[in-house]
Amino acid sequence: MAQDPKWKKAYDRLVREHFDEQRQVPQLQSQLRHYGHKRERLRKEIEKESKGLNVWIDMMDRLRRGVERFKKHKHLLTPKKHKQLRRIMRKVPMNTLEERVRLMEVSENLVPKPCKDSAVTKSEEGRNVPRYSVPVEKTCDPKTQAPMDKRLSRIKADLEALQRIHEQTMGVVSDIRAIMATINYLDRGYCTNIKITPYVESKKDPSPPVKATIKLDRLRRTKHKTHYTRELMDVRPPYILDHMPQLKPNIFDFPEKKSKRLH
Repeated sequence: MAQDPKWKKAYDRLVREHFDEQRQVPQLQSQLRHYGHKRERLRKEIEKESKGLNVWIDMMDRLRRGVERFKKHKHLLTPKKHKQLRRIMRKVPMNTLEERVRLMEVSENLVPKPCKDSAVTKSEEGRNVPRYSVPVEKTCDPKTQAPMDKRLSRIKADLEALQRIHEQTMGVVSDIRAIMATINYLDRGYCTNIKITPYVESKKDPSPPVKATIKLDRLRRTKHKTHYTRELMDVRPPYILDHMPQLKPNIFDFPEKKSKRLH
């Protein structure tokens, strides 16, 4: 039994590696869904905590206003009540502008907004801009993006890259299978009297079928006799057409051939 050629072994290895990588795609999709649900759950928890924080801030504001009111009339308080007032004032947070700005900065770092999809075009962004002059939301900075958002972006990019590799690999696999079928067809049929009609781009027909046609006499054996039949074979795989000038000649070679014939 003849050994398989090197390209056949490389082809089999390529197919095995490709299908091994395809098994990882459902796992990545599951991770993507898991992180998406986790991010949504965290967002809801943060919104719930922010509502409770707003209630706490309102309560502190009311308490602060009451303390300020009592400070204006502290001469009406007894020494015991005045001592309680000082104790409350030490526990109430400071209400300075610096601390409010600091609280805003911390909240922005705790809840970073995810980056918008880059597929949104500028024209689509322009449609959503209101007529009136209002503050526009700042664009996302990937450097300050949340770790979970970064990981989600990487997983999405990996899935898209795997999809592109899958499409390219399946294209190569289909071309190799077509080559093997063509070789087997020509080898077993003892074909003779071969005539090739190459594929040539034409301006008259802007969208012709991309194929080359091979006319040949193929040996056919029946119970009673052996005879040749005239058959047509279409060659369509892009890889074969691009790498065999007999099937798809380069249009720039025609002027050179014509000039050689004239000389």
